[in-house]
Amino acid sequence: MGNDTFQTKTLTRDYQSLCQNHLHVLDVMVTRRSWRRYQEWTITSDLRSQLEAFITRAKHLRGCPDDDLILVTDKSRLPESFQAAYKGFTGKINPWLPKSSAAGFLALAISGQARHKDRPLAYALPAMVAQDTALWLTENGLGSVWLAGLNAKQMAKSLRLPPDKVVPAILMFGKTGLKPQGFNIDNILYKTLSRKRKNLHQIVYQDFYGKTFHIPGSLSQTLSVKPLTIAESMDALTRWDEDTSPGDISQLEWEILAESARIAPSGANRQQWKFILIKDKALHAELGRLLNETRAFSGIIACLGKPGSFEEMTLERPFWMIDLPIAMSHISIMAGALDLSSKVYLDIPEADINAVLKLDPTWRTVGLIGLKQRG
Repeated sequence: MGNDTFQTKTLTRDYQSLCQNHLHVLDVMVTRRSWRRYQEWTITSDLRSQLEAFITRAKHLRGCPDDDLILVTDKSRLPESFQAAYKGFTGKINPWLPKSSAAGFLALAISGQARHKDRPLAYALPAMVAQDTALWLTENGLGSVWLAGLNAKQMAKSLRLPPDKVVPAILMFGKTGLKPQGFNIDNILYKTLSRKRKNLHQIVYQDFYGKTFHIPGSLSQTLSVKPLTIAESMDALTRWDEDTSPGDISQLEWEILAESARIAPSGANRQQWKFILIKDKALHAELGRLLNETRAFSGIIACLGKPGSFEEMTLERPFWMIDLPIAMSHISIMAGALDLSSKVYLDIPEADINAVLKLDPTWRTVGLIGLKQRG
């Protein structure tokens, strides 16, 4: 990823100036955007091998079942899949899809019954791995876009999946220019919709739901960070059992972690999420007990979603179980870039945690991310 890449979002403050070394992962997250127009290009065998290796590694780190994500790069198969995706009412919201010139896609392959569950966790792990992959693709000079407006059953048929499987979303990718150009649907949607982000104070609380997370006007803190890649930052997910230090997380680190969630993509860019940055040690102990976690935390981030959106009802997708895991991908990767170890908790006693965090009843905890300073 070169220095001339297009910067797609405005951050709350200039975090790079507060880092003694350049925070490469933040650059990747800022550069990533949703591309709907691609150049004619076929992925090389070497790059495909690297991509496959990264996806395999990400699946292992996230605990994602291997057959819940399917990579397709054979361009002879793309027309059939995109025509299948375009069938029916939901598919018609992406009229540009059959002519996108994509090089391939990564498909979420989920049980059709999963969406009817109260906590449809089957969507969460493959969504995290797909977003890990979107960042890796950005780092390697490629563009991508999440698509959930597609015919889930017809897509599954085109991929010859078992009859109980559906494809609720795909991550499409390909070769793009360095900057958006021309008057087309890709640039119109980018400029009017996808680049806009809510401010941190609108989506971030401290310790409890509704309690303000203070963002000072300026910071005198600095960070010494290593210029880690996406893959290297993800290795922090392997260190949880090794690191024992419960040291404090700085204001600057909290902000960068929250910023990484803020700039993550979401369905229709609605950003239907809240994040609680939990600093209080007593809350750490109480949540640790509920999670059966015996190790001390340096911090915890609660990721909250609001089910029942218009998109969920019309497209029959549990976006709260796709969007929040996408943001959790960002947070946990950024934690690694900041030399913090992290652990993602999705299978949680939600009602008890909601009560501890004093949630508004319309919001639900999708998952928690435990954080530790390295020992």
